[in-house]
Amino acid sequence: TYGLQSAFNLNGNFEEAYGGDAIDANVDAFTFVEDKFGNTSNALQINATSPAGIGIVNELFCSDDYSVTFLFKIDGAGTSASFSSARPLFFVKKESNSFFERIMLAYTEDKVYLKWANSYNSVDMSELYTVTYGEWYHAAITYSATKAEFYINGEFVDAITSTSSLSCDEQAKGFLGNVNVLDHMGRMNGAFDRIRIYDRILIPDHVEEIFEYDFNDEQDILTLSDVTAMTNISVVPNPANESTTIKVDGLANEFDRIEVIDLNGRIYEIMQVNSDEITLPLDQLASGMY
Repeated sequence: TYGLQSAFNLNGNFEEAYGGDAIDANVDAFTFVEDKFGNTSNALQINATSPAGIGIVNELFCSDDYSVTFLFKIDGAGTSASFSSARPLFFVKKESNSFFERIMLAYTEDKVYLKWANSYNSVDMSELYTVTYGEWYHAAITYSATKAEFYINGEFVDAITSTSSLSCDEQAKGFLGNVNVLDHMGRMNGAFDRIRIYDRILIPDHVEEIFEYDFNDEQDILTLSDVTAMTNISVVPNPANESTTIKVDGLANEFDRIEVIDLNGRIYEIMQVNSDEITLPLDQLASGMY
């Protein structure tokens, strides 16, 4: 939900769990390690001996509105580079540019930060977030043309703005971990898991929910089939034109909201639940399945 466009679970492979994008890397050249939940070979390891990072091809990385979330852990300071002490966690680079462009989430020793970047020069840098080596964290980055925000474990850390022109008029990739940028950037030492790409700027409430879902391995999104199995449910009329009414015994006690979502995961309507019967207005929706 929330405009999810791509998802990679990294369960020993680079196969996409959702969407139509691809990871531009040879999976056989990488090592998969134990994930946060104790599953063997279910997280991607990146260190000084790994190939140059993984690049995700997605047209959103040349757009003005997108968000990226993932799990990560840092196992050590990594290796230094000639021009920068930054070890990249995630950054966007134009296909033809040797240097990183737009935004970069990076770390130096045990400090994680977000910055705008053009060539090696920092245009603006966020507050620092201190991590503990060997522990898993959930990161969320939201991007617009002039503003970027980042969250750790569902909580807002900082926002940065830029007045610089960071153009992107060709294909770009989002990179996790290291990439060969003329050997100017440091090499991280750690692991990644559960990469998600969204076609919009996530609001804080959504970031928190995604964190709870991915970081705690929660599966708490209920479908109509789930609800039907629990109790009697009525959706009338269905199909519907202008509105439909949902009735569920105990609805107000068990659930806090109802969302109308299309088959691509885009949310069109959110209504708070305050009774066992709720009417959803549908007159602004295009014909289709929701």
